[in-house]
Amino acid sequence: MFPAQILAEKTGQEQLQQGVYGQFDALTGQGGANLGTAIDPRQAITSYVQTLLQTASVLCILLIVYSGYMLFIARGDESKVDNAKKTLRYTIVGLCIILASYSITLIASRIIDASVQGEDYRREEAHIRFEGLTPTEVQIR
Repeated sequence: MFPAQILAEKTGQEQLQQGVYGQFDALTGQGGANLGTAIDPRQAITSYVQTLLQTASVLCILLIVYSGYMLFIARGDESKVDNAKKTLRYTIVGLCIILASYSITLIASRIIDASVQGEDYRREEAHIRFEGLTPTEVQIR
């Protein structure tokens, strides 16, 4: 191959590359797609599970209020009172399960955050010396 052909091929590759990048810029704009910073999938999953558990706990609180309302409007009818008590009992059991699950996912998310950041989760001796109101030295062993 002649040097002129190699130069022409390289220039063609550069033109193709510029054309592709130009198309990406036209599609996403100068700043890119603006999708935000990438996060670890493990963090995304734990965040999603925590959000689901928070939503479920709000629903349990609403069910507790509803069962109280059912108990209030029962007016002595034993079948309605039993139904309201059963709803309240199952809702409280469900809320306890949700709270236990939330605490487990909270612990797991802290462990995952520590592993993603590259720090040891179990820090027994962390010393901070304060001068005034600002920390000036953090010593982790």
